[in-house]
Amino acid sequence: MYSENLVQRKFDPDSLNAVWAGDITYVKTTLGWVYLAVVLDQCNKEAVGYAVSKNIDTELVKHALSNAIMQRGHHDGLIFHSDRGVQYSSMGYRTMLSENGITPSMSAPGCPYDNACMESFFANFKKELKRIYLT
Repeated sequence: MYSENLVQRKFDPDSLNAVWAGDITYVKTTLGWVYLAVVLDQCNKEAVGYAVSKNIDTELVKHALSNAIMQRGHHDGLIFHSDRGVQYSSMGYRTMLSENGITPSMSAPGCPYDNACMESFFANFKKELKRIYLT
């Protein structure tokens, strides 16, 4: 099940804990490839939660969201924006959002620009990893 796009590419809310966004990428480590799920607060672009796993599944994104909630707490009116990945559209994830009073928002079908905030974060993250490990 997919959610309406409530964010509409407005990735600059006026306050913290108004809009969080999430996505998954893969990272090569000395132990092999792993998946990294990150939750960003769109007001200050801070990573407020993350999780790492060898598996790209619903538990990965639930763990990242759980860490964000532990870090920032519960907030009325919080919107969580993501792409339409199966992990984010799963019943387990949607239930977790609902139980925590978080309103889901999803990108339009086939539109990578709708989650550009996360793509930008991951691009910078990977550039930094290269810089650290190549120096």
